[in-house]
This record gives sequence, structure tokens and C-alpha cells, in this order.
Amino acid sequence: AIHRLAEGKNTGQVVELLKKPFESGLKQSAYAYYIDKNLFTRGSGVWNGVEAIIRQAFEKVAMPGLAMQPELIADEPDMLYMKIMGRGDEQVGSVFVRNSGTEDKISVNVRGPRELKTFFHEICSQAIACLMETMKNRSSKMAAAEALVLQQLAKNEQPKRESFTAVDFDRLVYEMEMKQKLITGRDGQLALTELGRRIVG
Repeated sequence: AIHRLAEGKNTGQVVELLKKPFESGLKQSAYAYYIDKNLFTRGSGVWNGVEAIIRQAFEKVAMPGLAMQPELIADEPDMLYMKIMGRGDEQVGSVFVRNSGTEDKISVNVRGPRELKTFFHEICSQAIACLMETMKNRSSKMAAAEALVLQQLAKNEQPKRESFTAVDFDRLVYEMEMKQKLITGRDGQLALTELGRRIVG
């Protein structure tokens, strides 16, 4: 098999091919922190809203030969799981939304072929925005601090550490920037991302 792969290629090309013989698929996750996990249960308003977003995004892509169907995962009945089926009734990808088992966060996860890149991007951006807008825990100090940071940045004001004594400010900024993609830091200054601007409204 290696000899056949090596035909017409130099040594460097063969080595690279052996490192990665198959084209990898896409795997992406998006997160919302400081949420009330009780709001996302099978059949709840939040659940139905996110499922509708996923179905609408899939219809926009409308790739020939692909279909989407829900599946109940017995061990996690409150996980929203959608299979992407290809020709021959084989599963080629998935979209699933689930609460974290240990933290007050929820994730949108996509897996599948690279030709669904547009669909996956749409799902992650639209679904996570919906979850952020509907699931933030109003009694959480971190959620309140996050909202204040977003409001200040929307007014072109830089948040000051001394104004956030009730929370771990470094953790807050890290989770807003690296985990939720709500803000970005450049040259010591924070700024809203596209998602951040949408959440502020």
C-alpha cells in the first residue's frame, strides 16, 4: 500500500502523506458559561428554540443526499442530538447540545465532513447566541460581572479590575475571551467580538 501511495511522489511528500493519509473532518464546539442548566431540558422552550435553529441552518445548506434526524441518547435524555445521514443511510456527522455535568455551562458541538463547514459555522454561531441570550443565570455573580463588562465595552469603556472585587476578574476575562469568544484582547485593551456585540444588543 505504501509503494502504491509513493508512486510519482518524492520522499517528503510520501512522509507527509503517511502522517495524514485521510482528509480529516471538522470538529467544533461553542460554549455558554454562567447559565441556569435547568432551563435546558427535553421539550423546554430553550430546547425547542435551539432545535429550530439547527433545522433552519440545515435547510439553508440543503446538500443533496443529506438528511437530519433526531435521536434520543438513553444515557443523556436531556441532550439534543441530531444525526446527519448520508447516502446509503449511513451517519456522516452530528450536532449535539448538552449541559456540562460539572460546571454551569452548556455546549454546542458539531462533527462531520468538511463540506458542511458553512452549516457547522452557522450552527455554532446561531445556537450559542440563542443559549447565551436565554440561559444566563441572573443570580450568578459571574453572569452579572460578564454583563457589566459587555456593557462597558459597548460604551468604549475599559473594565477596571478594582470594580470586580466580587469575582475572579482574571478567570472572568479568560472565560469570556478564550471559552465564549465574547471579547478579544489586543495590546492590553479589550474589545467586543461579533458575538459579543450581538449579545449586548
